Amino acid sequence: MSDDDNWPGGNRPPSPPSAWELERRIALLEQSSQNIREELHKINSNISKLVWIVLTAVILGGLNLVINQGGA
Repeated sequence: MSDDDNWPGGNRPPSPPSAWELERRIALLEQSSQNIREELHKINSNISKLVWIVLTAVILGGLNLVINQGGA
């Protein structure tokens, strides 16, 4: 009889990760969160630029409409 036979389904739970593995995982999480933060900043910046472009187009379109109707 093996040690695995004492566990339900014959599957022993995995052993806890080593300190080195935990440090590696933490470093990867920190790097991933930094990358996500940078990407979100880029997206936010692009959204702000897009909002300004749309507002400018709406204002210019409105001015164009006023000018064209005023001359008619």
